[in-house]
Amino acid sequence: MVMANFFNNFKNQFDSDLGGRYFSVVLQSLFLEYPEFLHEINPKISRKIKIIEIELERSSNDESKIKKYRRSDLSVDYTDVDNSKTSKTLNIEIKWKDDLLEGQLEHYIKQAKKTGNLFALVTLERQDEETLLLIAKNKEFCTSITCPEFYRKLEKKLDETKDNWLLRNFLTFLKENAMIYTEQMDRAALDRLIKNSIGVIKYDGRGKTLTQTTKDDVPNLLKQLMDNVCTVAENFYGKHRDLFSLQRPITNFKVNSAIAASKNPEIYDDYIWCGYGKNTVEAGDFRIYSTSYFDKEFTGNSRYYSCLEVGVIFQYTRGQMSLRSYAEIYWRDDAHDKDHHGNDTKIHDILADGKEYKFPTAENLDAKIQKNIRSACQKFTEIEQIKQLHDRLA
Repeated sequence: MVMANFFNNFKNQFDSDLGGRYFSVVLQSLFLEYPEFLHEINPKISRKIKIIEIELERSSNDESKIKKYRRSDLSVDYTDVDNSKTSKTLNIEIKWKDDLLEGQLEHYIKQAKKTGNLFALVTLERQDEETLLLIAKNKEFCTSITCPEFYRKLEKKLDETKDNWLLRNFLTFLKENAMIYTEQMDRAALDRLIKNSIGVIKYDGRGKTLTQTTKDDVPNLLKQLMDNVCTVAENFYGKHRDLFSLQRPITNFKVNSAIAASKNPEIYDDYIWCGYGKNTVEAGDFRIYSTSYFDKEFTGNSRYYSCLEVGVIFQYTRGQMSLRSYAEIYWRDDAHDKDHHGNDTKIHDILADGKEYKFPTAENLDAKIQKNIRSACQKFTEIEQIKQLHDRLA
């Protein structure tokens, strides 16, 4: 039996409106186990600290009449190991799926200045420029960090952290709930990744020298795109794993190209080499997708299987780029021999088909699997996340 994510086991028992408050409890557990991670929230805090107390919803001593601003989601009292005589406090405000109230940030900054303590704003998404500018002007006391940024910082700590079971579960929780797609995509790197993958030369020029920044950005972007798609599939799989096999979603990418071949194409072993010389790529697509499998006995060597595929497709046609996001159900005959190229049957398009299902006649697609497929389509609530990902890329 595959164990669900530790933190999500508890979260699923609560109303979704309590997401921010629940995240406070999760952070409390994390900092108690790994006090040094406070440095990732606010770099002014040393990695060598000792936690005195961590309190949820602590009231400040402010005499302000605006009582709704008087509680921080998480307050951490700590001392430096090298200077244990002096204690300080980091107050953390978490904005999960809600926004700062009017004047709320100003209140926290005022309190930090007054007490000499520190303040950190932890958010699901990147805040607007006005908020970030205000924090930057008060960087002596305040910092802000998004959950995706926090995820990437902690991911680097995995190998150097002993007994990292808690950390791994926390990272899985962030990945399945904080959704890495909330960060903006690098447009230049995205364009370069797709065109070079498809093999576009005619419309993109030749001989261009890539800067080191571009060389770094392109692979980073591919990882980010795959993480984005993976989180949508993982989130749904985590909530409804009873509908699927024990195999967790598998994320991959695929490239297709179409060419306008010359009269005498250069052929090697029955392949037409395109993108260079006379064989110009006229069209192609670059897709990133994550696949979840319904068949309980699915293995990587299974020939027949049904699956949910979630992803994005960048389509290129004669200099024009378009984008399509999708969530579709397939039944596949994935033969791996030269005489049989397999068969793809689309059963349902979750984003478009409504209640229409096109189940093939196949002994491998029994009634129970059909029932699970219908149930998955009805329960699929990640449509909004796919739309948000589409908007980030469009």
